[in-house]
Amino acid sequence: MQWAFHDPRPDEMDRVSYGENSLTLAASGDSPANSSPLTCIAMDQAYQVEMNFEIEGDAEGAFLLYYNPKALVGIGFTGEKAKTYQYATTEEWASVPLEGKKVRGRITNDRNVITYHYSVDGGQTWRLHPTRMEVSGLNHNVFGGFLSLKVGICSLGEGSVTLSDFTYQAL
Repeated sequence: MQWAFHDPRPDEMDRVSYGENSLTLAASGDSPANSSPLTCIAMDQAYQVEMNFEIEGDAEGAFLLYYNPKALVGIGFTGEKAKTYQYATTEEWASVPLEGKKVRGRITNDRNVITYHYSVDGGQTWRLHPTRMEVSGLNHNVFGGFLSLKVGICSLGEGSVTLSDFTYQAL
């Protein structure tokens, strides 16, 4: 998979640093809609993606399915809760408590039905996020642009997020 910034700005790569089998992304923006997330194309109609998030400072790591700044869904990890993003807005009512600065996130896209899982023990045990989403309307017929719904990651707030152990599996 090849990652790229969705809406690159001239200094965007200054936010990225590489470690041993990891990538650290400095925070930018306060929501996925204004953060210029890193995205990659999913090649299958049904797939599962997982990644480790290590939150540093007052940052939030968000794991997304991203069409454009107005059309995205996902889950954000703050160290205190798992936030829910639906159609570019934060759905605070759907947030759940989640203590820990190290989280493994999972997004399953089963033919446009999205579920989220997260783990605070490195993937040994998983918690199902209570919100499921249907995303068939996140396409060029509704939002224009002839884009695709991509897997996305971003770092929000103040601080940074270290990302590691990304996996993609066709279902």
